[in-house]
Amino acid sequence: AAIGNLVNGPVWSATGAPTSVGSELSIIVASSQSGNVTFSGNVVAKDFSSGSGAYNLAFNGPNTDITNAVTFSNSGTVKLGNLASDSLSFRAGFTAINPSSVTLAGIITSNGTTSIGDSDTAIVLSANTIIDTSGAVSGSRNLTLGGVVSGANKALTLSTGDGTLATVDLGASGTGNGLGAITITA
Repeated sequence: AAIGNLVNGPVWSATGAPTSVGSELSIIVASSQSGNVTFSGNVVAKDFSSGSGAYNLAFNGPNTDITNAVTFSNSGTVKLGNLASDSLSFRAGFTAINPSSVTLAGIITSNGTTSIGDSDTAIVLSANTIIDTSGAVSGSRNLTLGGVVSGANKALTLSTGDGTLATVDLGASGTGNGLGAITITA
């Protein structure tokens, strides 16, 4: 399913018709979903919920803004951004450790504890990427990159303020599928 702009509207479900809930958008992708679910336009949502199905999920629009804490539960891939100019905001943090891989691009702001990848969830940069958790309240600025990070010479900037940054493997800078410049700031 390819979805265009979703901004402050109805509840949208990948398996059902929209229903009105006032001026805030809630997005629910059911566990029974399969194939690809791609948001190609702007997404502004109060709530986002991804079921545990074997589908691929992509936010490819220029602006994504989700209010609730998000757990990407699908077992397919997750793609957050596709251009270095994309802006993704997760106002209460997010967790992406269930998908088979996570691809990142653009400026990702997460105002809550953030965990991306694990021992069987690789992290791939498809464009220069900034991950910033420094705007969260103290105690919620932690960032964990639990999967191996690669990126075909793409730059990675990480900022956690006074939060803890934990990584498994950031890859070798400048070699083959390694990363480009790596910047870590407070």
